[in-house]
Amino acid sequence: MALHHLPADRLGGVAPVTAFTALPAQIPVGALVHPRAQEANMHKKLTQTSEKKREQARKRQAARVGVVLIKFCLGDFVLVGQVLSRVNKLAIQWKGPRRVVKIFTFEVQNMVEPFDIQVVHASRMKLYAEAGREVTEDLVQHIIHGEGGHLVERFIECRFGRELRAWEIRVKWFGLDELEASWESVRIMLEDQPGLVEKFIEEHQTDTLVQKMAQALNIRGAEEVAGRRRGRARRP
Repeated sequence: MALHHLPADRLGGVAPVTAFTALPAQIPVGALVHPRAQEANMHKKLTQTSEKKREQARKRQAARVGVVLIKFCLGDFVLVGQVLSRVNKLAIQWKGPRRVVKIFTFEVQNMVEPFDIQVVHASRMKLYAEAGREVTEDLVQHIIHGEGGHLVERFIECRFGRELRAWEIRVKWFGLDELEASWESVRIMLEDQPGLVEKFIEEHQTDTLVQKMAQALNIRGAEEVAGRRRGRARRP
């Protein structure tokens, strides 16, 4: 097919496609995409796919029927789900009794010494029942029946994800165990929690991977850190 677009001596220097169809000939290499432009388009599509999947998951969760968190009241006695690390999976074990001492952040107090207080997400609580104490469940099944919205407590680390070829950040969720921390898209976290992302970058000024991520995504504060480093390097 490419030969049909090349000039032919027997046609007086005119390409066959022009001679027979009156259409202009095209250079065969004209359809090739510049490698850098192609790579940029690939990253853009992967990021859009990741964000689209996350948005679909959010909508499914919001529309789910029958998944309603229990409304706890001050003074309620509850069981608290503590996450256990097992081979190839996580499990949740119900501990108690605990008593709700604060209802907005759901702080619960242990009823035995040392009477410590901890913050627990509502999805990791259920009303106290002796039959449910010390029972261990598959965490995945528990999530299916008690899913709810989660808030970001802090960011732990970052990485360049190989699967989506995009920057990801490990999130510690408010009221959940650190074993349940998950890798999320940095771009989405920038939309939801820009202040926390900038704080994470500022607190990890000596972490080259964090600063590399910040510069790659043009996150505010990255240039300031890089400038301070260059300034220190020029000092005698």
